[in-house]
Amino acid sequence: MGTKIQTGYDEVPEFGSVVPKGTYTARLNDVEETESNKGNPMLVWDFELLDGVPGASVRGWTSLLEHALGSAREYFTAFNKSWEPGDDLERLARRFIRKGKVKLIVGIRTYRDRESGEEKENNSIVSVLRIGKPAAGKKATKAKKKADPEGGTDTEEDDIPF
Repeated sequence: MGTKIQTGYDEVPEFGSVVPKGTYTARLNDVEETESNKGNPMLVWDFELLDGVPGASVRGWTSLLEHALGSAREYFTAFNKSWEPGDDLERLARRFIRKGKVKLIVGIRTYRDRESGEEKENNSIVSVLRIGKPAAGKKATKAKKKADPEGGTDTEEDDIPF
């Protein structure tokens, strides 16, 4: 029994093609710990876009240096997860693969190819946002403290920066 594909050949972006900048719903397909060109530890996140350019992939990088964990925190927050000191972030992040969806704000960056010297473009993930309920944490807790007697909040979900 063969799999019947619903997307036409011409609708599938070429591998490595640049998608227009914008906001997309995405699912994590893979995450892997590797080293940057400078030898620093980082996570490489591979997302599949579910709307706009379905099937296209966008890659993001987060540093694992202690002083530069802000972007890793943003990615974990988008999946409504955190970590404790001593945790293996790759192992924890792998739990997000094909589980849930996030919003990606995707940009386009221009760079000079190291080998050819040509100017090229690729996508960059500007921000990763949680879909649905506000993220856990101090800001979400503050919003809950403003709860009215009916259990709602004075703060709209879109007003909570995370």
